[in-house]
Amino acid sequence: MKLNPKEIFSRAIKFFDRDQAKKESNPYRDWVVLIILFFALLILFGIGNIFLFRSFQNGENKNIILEDSILNRKELNEVLNFYAAKETRLQAHLKDLPKLKDPSL
Repeated sequence: MKLNPKEIFSRAIKFFDRDQAKKESNPYRDWVVLIILFFALLILFGIGNIFLFRSFQNGENKNIILEDSILNRKELNEVLNFYAAKETRLQAHLKDLPKLKDPSL
């Protein structure tokens, strides 16, 4: 049996174009299209992930520079002091709540 690409393409078009007048909605056709697109995208993402995994596994990204010291002690102390001051201000505000009566009562 010889496979003719034109015949296969025409059969595919006939499969998706069963309603020649385009007046009737066909949920079966829509679901088939959605399922085919889902699996096609699933295969494409799978191939992309395999390619990405292989590229990292082969060590193509050897130009990544790792720094020895990421944290700077001076900047870290500044951040810690900032949050300590913020905590003391919050505690002071919580102790000095306004003494207003609720007007709805």
